[in-house]
Amino acid sequence: MVKEVHAAHILVKSETLAKEILDKINRGDKFSDLAKKYSECPSKKRGATWDSLLDKRW
Repeated sequence: MVKEVHAAHILVKSETLAKEILDKINRGDKFSDLAKKYSECPSKKRGATWDSLLDKRW
């Protein structure tokens, strides 16, 4: 069976900033808004989402 997987990430340079962002997520801040603000990856323009991933191992 093939499952479709959706992935998103926020790329930052420091663990300290990553933990601050995680705290914001855990308090209810919207992931895509935080990604647009903090991520250093070009995908931040899309809210840090990747295209769908298909993996036959799932």
